[in-house]
Amino acid sequence: MNKKLFAAVATLTGTIIGAGFLGIPYVVKQSGFLIGLFWIVFLGLIMLYIKLALGEVVLRTKGKHQLAGYAEKYLGKTGKVLMFFSMFFGIYTALTAYLLGQGESLSFLFSGSANNFWFGLVFFALMAVLTYEGFHVLKKWEPIAMIAVLAVVVLILFYFSGDIKLENLAEINAANFFVPFGVILFAFLGTSAIP
Repeated sequence: MNKKLFAAVATLTGTIIGAGFLGIPYVVKQSGFLIGLFWIVFLGLIMLYIKLALGEVVLRTKGKHQLAGYAEKYLGKTGKVLMFFSMFFGIYTALTAYLLGQGESLSFLFSGSANNFWFGLVFFALMAVLTYEGFHVLKKWEPIAMIAVLAVVVLILFYFSGDIKLENLAEINAANFFVPFGVILFAFLGTSAIP
């Protein structure tokens, strides 16, 4: 895999793996594995199509733009304003959810308590220091972070593999059919990384 492709995969993976990704097991437990699998495949295919279509737009448009710039080029000023507010709201609410989730995860790992505010604040401060120099620092560290996150996921899988009970996969709670929808859709976002 060449260096540019690896950096692109790392950026997209780093944008997608976050609060939504970490919430999938919880919501899938509410509905059942098969319903969760349906939503993962269904929404995954839709988001794959959207990302490929956006990739085509990026490749076929002269100049470099962000999503709001592409919206303005093809949808006019109203499209730009709608995309700007959509991205602004979406990114800041996602960051808030991510900080809360990281705070809770770090609190559980390091203290066993539910004091997630302070751990979230420390995580925010560390990320602020990393981004102070600009996005080129994040671009440099993104592949390392991606490998670290994937390694943690694999370690968790191996560590808890003895506790997996296949009979749990057959449970279905049709009353909670739509519970995984929002979290899985959120987990598949990451379109802001494509441009």
